[in-house]
Amino acid sequence: MVMNIFMKKQVFYCFLLTLSSLSYATDLKKGECYTSFQQGIKDESEYTRKKVINQVDVLLKQGETKEALSLLNQGMKDKRISVRMEVIHQTGRLIEVGLRKEALSFLNQGLKDENEDIRELVIDQTDKLVKVGLREETLSLLNQGMKDKSMVVRKTVINQVNKLIEVGLKEKILPLLKQGMKDKSKNVRKAVVDQANELMKLGMKEFLPFLNQGIKDESEYVSYAVVFQTGKLIKAGKKKEALSLLSQGLKNEFENIRYSVILQVGELIKLSMGTEKDFLPLLKQAKKDKDEKVRKKAEEIYSTFYKVN
Repeated sequence: MVMNIFMKKQVFYCFLLTLSSLSYATDLKKGECYTSFQQGIKDESEYTRKKVINQVDVLLKQGETKEALSLLNQGMKDKRISVRMEVIHQTGRLIEVGLRKEALSFLNQGLKDENEDIRELVIDQTDKLVKVGLREETLSLLNQGMKDKSMVVRKTVINQVNKLIEVGLKEKILPLLKQGMKDKSKNVRKAVVDQANELMKLGMKEFLPFLNQGIKDESEYVSYAVVFQTGKLIKAGKKKEALSLLSQGLKNEFENIRYSVILQVGELIKLSMGTEKDFLPLLKQAKKDKDEKVRKKAEEIYSTFYKVN
């Protein structure tokens, strides 16, 4: 009896694997796949149920759209995270075959899922919506994502904004970035600072306010990210803006940030990313710092690269 059950599962598993071959799938009569899939979606094995969802494209290719959606609906109610995640992965295929409304329904369900990884995956999938012109729908999902309780989900929203820029939605991303800069999580705010670099590359002057906020952030993690960005600014012809940020960094309350500014100045000088005149005011400012470590480093850089009169 046990052996028969084992053999039955093995046969079904092999059948599912075989379905990945399109040449075999096209030989099956309409309805045969769905009948087997219906058995599989109720199987006690999580892997089998996940494999069924993974293979719904076979039904779509045979024109069994209603049946494919039925399986995906069942998968979305599955108790196992991996099965529900596979449904979200399949929304990309639904979009490709024109089932955009149905794909959106699954994505909206996923954004309400109790599992953080599933909600994050939904946000990752939004670039597929943008590519087919579903801009407002994409923005709706991203706005919902910015209200998520998970920092990971909110950070993923910020990391998606460059894809909105690519399709001409520049004006739509600024509210998302402004929300991100006010986020309670330093990781989300740091993600905004990173995205500011993308704005700069596209010639958007709006990048600067985010960096100005970031250099004054309550978290060293965020402020340091801004210091690191200054080299990229200079390379992009934004020397004045970079020097201003470094000067602000030397006024930061955190000793480590002020020290990192001086280290950055030393690197910029080494790389010939400015004249002696550009960096001298920063060194003079740092030589008066209240912290001995900062003062000593400034003196060291000054004596290395500048002639002492």
